[in-house]
Amino acid sequence: MEAVVVEARPIQATMSFFDIAKSYNYHIIKTEGVRSGKPRIAGRRITVADIAIWNIEQEMTVAEIAQEYELTPAQIYAALAYYYDNKIEIDIQIAEADRAWQAGYDAQYSREQAAIA
Repeated sequence: MEAVVVEARPIQATMSFFDIAKSYNYHIIKTEGVRSGKPRIAGRRITVADIAIWNIEQEMTVAEIAQEYELTPAQIYAALAYYYDNKIEIDIQIAEADRAWQAGYDAQYSREQAAIA
């Protein structure tokens, strides 16, 4: 009887680009009419931009985000991967949201000042 030699290879070496893309798309979706069609965690209203802000700007760890928002690490890492693959697009979304928030704040402040005067 002849011995069979099995070559041990890391799983990553056997994964194709399409396997990775499938995993990526499993967690991140875009739906018109939900969060303005922005990429978000599937089944949730939490956007990729939200995850990026919490992790990068607010320095929350993956474990903290997972616990606070009842997400899995896989969902968070998928969102971060999407963010880094589409950084310019997501950074523009974040900047636009910041400008809209500031405009609303400024308008409210002006109304309050006018009411005081």
